[in-house]
Amino acid sequence: MGDLDVDREVVGDGPPLVLLPGGLLTCELTFGTTRDALAEDHTTIAVELQGHGRTADIDREPTPTAMADGVAAVLADLGHERAAFFGFSLGAMVALELAMRSPGIVERLVFASTSDGYVDLGPPDADPPNPRMPTPEELARWRRSTGPWPPFRTASTPSPRSSSRP
Repeated sequence: MGDLDVDREVVGDGPPLVLLPGGLLTCELTFGTTRDALAEDHTTIAVELQGHGRTADIDREPTPTAMADGVAAVLADLGHERAAFFGFSLGAMVALELAMRSPGIVERLVFASTSDGYVDLGPPDADPPNPRMPTPEELARWRRSTGPWPPFRTASTPSPRSSSRP
């Protein structure tokens, strides 16, 4: 990927499946044991994006466009002409950008936990997406309007469906 040494880990055997993690995450944190299951039927290629995990950052904006070009270079470096792509959050934005820039290498796309906020998919006369983060007041108003959220549970917290009866 030019001046950047992109960390990638290849596991499994089968059709290539590129795993792209979310922002500020590594492939291990994003995919965990899911990767092991996917590697049973695919050659999984876990790619750490620019400035994430074991891939360093360089003096260039870490945009989805730049990251997509890097992912395409990794795929070519490994000798794969086409692959499926599984992107989580930022990784999904990178996969979408890759599909728009290099559709010939994309077999299929799987997106998780993302939105169309990065790419303007609306009509040409629509207002562009607002890049501004919500204020604390706007977040509080949104939380009030959506109602109570379920409490977070840990392994030691019983499920609401569990029973204390023997």
